[in-house]
Amino acid sequence: MTMHKLLVAGQIESFVVLGRPDSWIMFQTAMIDPDRLRARGAVVTDFKTADAAAVHATLTVVRDWQWAWSGDEVPVLMAHLGWTTVESVPDGPIVARATWDLGKLLQMINISHGQVRNVDIRFSGISHWPAVDEDAAPINDSFVEVLAAAESVFGPADESHPGKTPSQVWHLTDCVVRITRTTAGVTADWTERKYFEERRDLDLSALKDWSDFFGRLRRDVADLADEDIVILLYGDRGVQFAQTPRMLLTEAIISPGPLLAQPLPEQEHAELVALGWSPPDVPHFTNWHLELPWPATAAQYDATTSRLVKTLRDVLGVPSPSDLTIKAWSDKTHEPLSLFIVA
Repeated sequence: MTMHKLLVAGQIESFVVLGRPDSWIMFQTAMIDPDRLRARGAVVTDFKTADAAAVHATLTVVRDWQWAWSGDEVPVLMAHLGWTTVESVPDGPIVARATWDLGKLLQMINISHGQVRNVDIRFSGISHWPAVDEDAAPINDSFVEVLAAAESVFGPADESHPGKTPSQVWHLTDCVVRITRTTAGVTADWTERKYFEERRDLDLSALKDWSDFFGRLRRDVADLADEDIVILLYGDRGVQFAQTPRMLLTEAIISPGPLLAQPLPEQEHAELVALGWSPPDVPHFTNWHLELPWPATAAQYDATTSRLVKTLRDVLGVPSPSDLTIKAWSDKTHEPLSLFIVA
């Protein structure tokens, strides 16, 4: 495994790449206190969005672009989109700035072993965290507008998924486009069809009960092989863990944005400390983290699994395991993992 640190002035400030770009993503955020801003009479939301023409033009490129999903083709694609590189990792992600101004929010092209896995396009969003009530209306309006633009370019959506993190999906000739609304903004995930199907195979929709989820996750945590990686997300937040020859690395992805000096809300901070997480220690760790030495005892695996479940359920407020998005693969074989939580 190799570790790369990427510091940019954008939404994703830093992450670790263990052989593939989306393997160990470290989301950070600006901790702006909404109550303090209100007390000063400031406008709380800093929402920004791409204009309608830019959204339509970008989605048209997505529809018409013909390529082999090779990293060598990315410079031409970026030139066609009008994107400029902010930072890049060799054989890893490219962080880019689009033609529309979203401030600290940036675009991401994920590359692994010379192949583009997916392109994360941010059409709108906020730079502060946590989200506040004033953010909801403009983000939802943006979502409706982007979906309308997508329908005018792609035709009717092939899938619609209402809910707290709603999305619509289009299956095109050699790719899949998913447009999603989160509490932080509106994104389009432009993915190679094969890669989309690999990720789609990992489905938690049938898993509703946290007790059942705990038992299954406990087996998965203990059975991970060297360079196995698992990410469980609810919107932009979640937990992630990876096995190494000497330890199991676990992290809580709490804040999707650039890290500033302001602390987390007191309640979340206290809950994470009570669960045993260690706070971020920049530049070594930009997330809440904990390392479990290997080999570990059954009691240690029980405690680690409990911490992961309580973080998802109690701190992040995930309603059900079925609301999670899962990414899991072996960094040695670059193949999806077979997990008990999706068995």
